Amino acid sequence: LIIRGQIDAVLAAEAPIEEGLLAERVASSWGLQRITPRVIAHLRSFLDDIRSTKSGDGQRRFLWRTDQDPAKHAGFRLPPPGAGAVRAADLIPAEEIANAAVAILRDQIRMDRQSLARELGRVFGFSRMGARVEAAMEDGVDLLIRAGRVILCGDSVSLPS
Repeated sequence: LIIRGQIDAVLAAEAPIEEGLLAERVASSWGLQRITPRVIAHLRSFLDDIRSTKSGDGQRRFLWRTDQDPAKHAGFRLPPPGAGAVRAADLIPAEEIANAAVAILRDQIRMDRQSLARELGRVFGFSRMGARVEAAMEDGVDLLIRAGRVILCGDSVSLPS
């Protein structure tokens, strides 16, 4: 019950949150410095009823509060102005990246995928587009396309009329 309460507190403050980061937050409250597979497995036993989504590559799991519906999630979190700390690209749910892409496309009307990915990287605070950043931004654009929230014409992406 204590661990579940800590999980709920982290979710209340930070959801959606990547499973490994949630594990770090909870483990650190217990004074654990290393997150071993055993710790992750134990924490997962408390996560069965928590809403989750997978990253585009299927390697990461994002956890959501019960009042959040990933399919209807409309927001995205940006780093505070002047903040030195930026979330790692692979810790940003594709749903948030997709929502940021919609906001960008409202202003830009149409963009090629590569430019959109670069602009998304910039919006989320990345000064360089390394492979991880590019992959995460592409996951968000791919989610938009699969959900039918944008139109893909050749290499250009736009919002439906």
